[in-house]
Amino acid sequence: MKLQKRLQVAGAILAMVFVIAVVGYRLLGLEWVDALYMTVITLTTVGFGEVGHDFTPSMRLFTIGILLVGMGLLMYGVTTATAFIVEGELTDLLKRRKMEKKIAELEGHTIVCGLGSMGRYIIEELQKTLRPFVVIDNSRDNLDHALETYGEFLHVHGDASDDAVLEQAGLAKASGVVTTFGDDKMNLFVTLSARNLNPEARIVARAVDSHSAEKLKRSGANSVVSTNLIGGLRLVSELVRPAVTGFLDIMLHQKEKTLRVEEAVLADPSELVGITLADADIQEKTTLAVVALRDGGTGEYIYSPKPDTVLKAGDVLIVMGDVNYLPQLRALCAGEPFEPVVG
Repeated sequence: MKLQKRLQVAGAILAMVFVIAVVGYRLLGLEWVDALYMTVITLTTVGFGEVGHDFTPSMRLFTIGILLVGMGLLMYGVTTATAFIVEGELTDLLKRRKMEKKIAELEGHTIVCGLGSMGRYIIEELQKTLRPFVVIDNSRDNLDHALETYGEFLHVHGDASDDAVLEQAGLAKASGVVTTFGDDKMNLFVTLSARNLNPEARIVARAVDSHSAEKLKRSGANSVVSTNLIGGLRLVSELVRPAVTGFLDIMLHQKEKTLRVEEAVLADPSELVGITLADADIQEKTTLAVVALRDGGTGEYIYSPKPDTVLKAGDVLIVMGDVNYLPQLRALCAGEPFEPVVG
């Protein structure tokens, strides 16, 4: 039994003994106030005198019994409380409460369900790209190992297919969920639960078996990633276009700065809406190069957009560069004040 549970049990028994003692003294003839007084001085071993001059042998025997039980409970409680502090459970409890408070304050974060080998790559990428996230895993060992490797991050120890655990991770205010388990059934359960709790969240699910992809989409996943398909494409890319894969590897693993292909959505208040890409001068202001654009009306992609392309509200700019300058780009696209990075 956990120390916290033992403390709760000891407290419950003590409360029960207190009530029994008060009622017992009352049944033996004392008034309620005197019964309460005798119970308190007996359980606390203060040692004040007995109430009145007609304290009967039955009352004394009852007092001895209450005293022995009270002392036993006191010793048990002190021992358990000491162990609770020394063994670190109190610290863990306080840290867990602090973490729950931080999770409750999050909004627009990503929930990562499953912390296997794939989950670790995901949280590493989220950390590098400065995105808030919460991890759910039912293995304490997996969580501890990841915490040692990547430092402190918000997490929930529990079953990701349990609605209560997803709610504890802040699903109601999350912008996205990614489920990475090596079992398609588990990914299916998580997808169903997450979609039911948050119809607006973007859900990305892993599919071990390619035949599971359609089921996951029908269950509510916005996108399904087949690890076998991705692995096969990577293998053939290494074979037929080694320079490209080498470039991408360097971009992903460079230590001096984090280079990525990222996106930002143009909003109505932005000064970029209604002007050409050349006049927007995005690279000069943010150091980020626009490599593609998704039309907000048709959803079509324009690769290497021409300088005379007119930007519209709802367009998605796809850029490449240092993720540390993404806040400037997103502020520019949202029409918020920002300081240009260059010039």
